[in-house]
Amino acid sequence: LNSQHRVIRTSCISKGGLAKTAVDTKVLLKESLLHNAIAIALAHNHPSGSIEPSMSDIKLTQSIIIASQTLRLSVVDHVIFTDANYYSFADEGLIDSLSKVTPEEIQQQQLG
Repeated sequence: LNSQHRVIRTSCISKGGLAKTAVDTKVLLKESLLHNAIAIALAHNHPSGSIEPSMSDIKLTQSIIIASQTLRLSVVDHVIFTDANYYSFADEGLIDSLSKVTPEEIQQQQLG
């Protein structure tokens, strides 16, 4: 995203199977820097139909937020989508929370 949070470019960083994929944070950040991005919006699908973020989703998002901060890039959202619905980390307040608490604390808040 540019400074007005308009899309500069979309990139597929990883492709996975039905249950899992691996995302290399270095590749994601390199792609962002190569295109002079100021901010990053993340998105992925859940083929299962569940929009709830997994612990892996939460941990990955947090690691990307932390790594991005050192490069002065902001993560504005991480959207999980299905055929019928979506979940926005920003709408749920998790983007701000993940820079301050552990993923386990986030999961506990969601369950509790």
